[in-house]
Amino acid sequence: MTGLAAVTALALRLGADPDRTGGPVHLRHCGRINLGLPNDAWLAFTAEETLSVTACAYSWRARLGPAHAVVMHDSLDTGQPGQFSVRAFGRLPLPFAPRPQALPRSQRLRYLTELPLAPDAMLHNRALRWEEIDESHLRVATGLGVETVEATFTLDADGRVASVFLPDPRSFPQRRDAAAGWFGSYAEYDRIRGRWIPFHTDVRHRHADRSIGLWVATLVDWQLSGDCVLAPGHAAPRMRPPPTRCKEHPDDVRSRAETAGSSRAGPGSRGA
Repeated sequence: MTGLAAVTALALRLGADPDRTGGPVHLRHCGRINLGLPNDAWLAFTAEETLSVTACAYSWRARLGPAHAVVMHDSLDTGQPGQFSVRAFGRLPLPFAPRPQALPRSQRLRYLTELPLAPDAMLHNRALRWEEIDESHLRVATGLGVETVEATFTLDADGRVASVFLPDPRSFPQRRDAAAGWFGSYAEYDRIRGRWIPFHTDVRHRHADRSIGLWVATLVDWQLSGDCVLAPGHAAPRMRPPPTRCKEHPDDVRSRAETAGSSRAGPGSRGA
């Protein structure tokens, strides 16, 4: 278990169990993912994921696009090469994947961003190295030497994780551009199995004064294996009803509003 008091306090506020190692975490979520960088190409998805609370490991499988015809699988396991694949109809490989040399670091970065979804990992994952920056900021890192990746969490007024910043690996460890990297936000915390879990996440990438949306997701279900006995006063397990429509990215809303405004104006209004 971590020995840093600030991390232990955060994990306990989020409901993590310091005396028992449960897990892994199983979750389902839906949302939109941008696959068209540098140009936007948002696809809706539904996904299932397993997150380890004792190692930097996960398995994420999503179905994307019309009729969910595209299947994306992203997984990281301890001591094994990371796996990433995109297939049409579950069979036909599609040429979309990170550079092989960048995959291990990007997958460890992803694991760090999902720690608020698995607060028990803050206590029981010994591969994580924590540092308290101040009362509102905690930094966590994993990996060794040039393979080190890190994330900085910002806490809100309730002492929960509100946002995360991950330096761009191309700028780390030299940190040539301190503002380049990924920015994520966590919102709509709800209590499930005694843990406070954010049900809404949003991730953007910023580089050279440009901010690009990458991910918007809504959590539908959250379960922790091996945690069947609830402490007194803890909420019983429950599952949110699937949203009729997952939250849209603000850029999508803005674009639709602009299109609607142009349609209402009509051709006769041009040059007025």
